Amino acid sequence: DSNEPRVFRSISHDLYEATVAAPSARLPVMRTQLVWKGPRLDASLLQAFVEFARAVDIKHGSEAVVQLLYSPEDRKVSMDAPAQLVSGTACRFEPWKIPPGFIELGTLHSHRHMAAFHSSTDIQNQRTQPGLWVVAGRIHDPHPEWAVVYSIDENTRLELVPEQVLALPEFPDEWMERIRVVN
Repeated sequence: DSNEPRVFRSISHDLYEATVAAPSARLPVMRTQLVWKGPRLDASLLQAFVEFARAVDIKHGSEAVVQLLYSPEDRKVSMDAPAQLVSGTACRFEPWKIPPGFIELGTLHSHRHMAAFHSSTDIQNQRTQPGLWVVAGRIHDPHPEWAVVYSIDENTRLELVPEQVLALPEFPDEWMERIRVVN
């Protein structure tokens, strides 16, 4: 029963604090949650990824992935593209080496013309690879879509509001309304 009291455990990390369900016991009801404490991925990093993903899509007709790296010393996120095998809707990548002074934060990958969501393949990967999982969807649109999950362990993945983690690049919608095509 979903109203049954459950035991939860708290996890504190440099980048987040999480409350997740523990196996079983009778204690006060709590809610699984994650409070993001890390830096947001900045707009220039996100824009660089979108440009990379668009180029991969145009050249290879496929998704693309980058590794997200975090430097605890300067509290900044960077990215690097691993060697990858791609097809239209899939992207497998080689294990990467983490540069000195960085920790692996997670991945950012594209869904080309599809919406931003975590596919069944993504969810399966998230069970074995804890971290931040970001998906950019509809990458050729002026404002790509974003979906964000933080995977704590094999049983716990928490969806986050993209703006909690991403400093999204944007421009006012009315700018597009001011554009007229001349023949």
